Amino acid sequence: MKPCFASIDVGTHTTRLLIAVPRNDRLEPVLKKRVITKLGFYFNSGPPGGEAGQLSDEGINSLVDTLSQYAQDMKTHKVKNYQAVATAVLREAKNREEIIELIKKKTGIQIKVISGEFEAELTTKGVLSTLEIPQKSTLIADIGGGSTELIWENKKRKAVSLALGATHLTQSFLKHDPPLNQEIKEAFCKAKEVIQASNFPSPVFLVGTAGSISTLAALDLKMTVYQPHLINGHILTKNSIETIFSTLCSMNAQQRLTLPGLEPGREEIILGGSIIALCLLELFHQDRMIVSEGGLLEGVLVDYLFKNEGKKYKFLI
Repeated sequence: MKPCFASIDVGTHTTRLLIAVPRNDRLEPVLKKRVITKLGFYFNSGPPGGEAGQLSDEGINSLVDTLSQYAQDMKTHKVKNYQAVATAVLREAKNREEIIELIKKKTGIQIKVISGEFEAELTTKGVLSTLEIPQKSTLIADIGGGSTELIWENKKRKAVSLALGATHLTQSFLKHDPPLNQEIKEAFCKAKEVIQASNFPSPVFLVGTAGSISTLAALDLKMTVYQPHLINGHILTKNSIETIFSTLCSMNAQQRLTLPGLEPGREEIILGGSIIALCLLELFHQDRMIVSEGGLLEGVLVDYLFKNEGKKYKFLI
């Protein structure tokens, strides 16, 4: 029996686990799980709840509970080695060292907080492991809860991590439920401002990955059961995202859950993610976006195995 390997991604909105087994030049997923831990909503803004910029006890406990289950899952599947990374949520947390120490003590899992630039690099590896990208200038956009990574993939790779995420945009601007027109306008203005500052040229192809994009694809396909193989490679047009966005804006968070394809837990931040997606399409003069099911979670595992085995793997979706 071949050994299993695992990767864990502690994100601002979602904490994910992937367990896979290598078969020839392919990685076959054995288990893939995600828990919407909403860590971005557990930052203290200051007294009396605690020091500003710290993840609250409630958020930490939610993360520990999730990672305890993942530790058991890895034990059940006899995982040989794993890599666990954390992105914007712990990059920003002033109490991240205490959190990392507590997680290690309670679950046995060692978390590595990675930079936005390294996150972008790993995301690219994950996208390329699941999707055949044409050999022309391509821009990969990883829209997360706490940051957005943009990667220019051509003869030379360039990557930036933007302080722009679906959770942060929601918390900063979309205060009403459903949001007011003025709030939506201000959110669009902020997203455009941050994206324009990246100074990327317009690509031939735009590829989108992470939760907001896969959710938009699931909504576009009206999925009642999430099917990764249909998400991967799906073409999201600007018109279809605008239609979905208009529908979402007319509903409150609870009403959005009635839409086929909307995963419970994303009803609050999907508008923020949609705004970022629409701004990317507009600013880079695109009328469509290719959806990748692969991203950071897959890239972490592909990178680890390449560094330890010297072998490049593709994922079976």
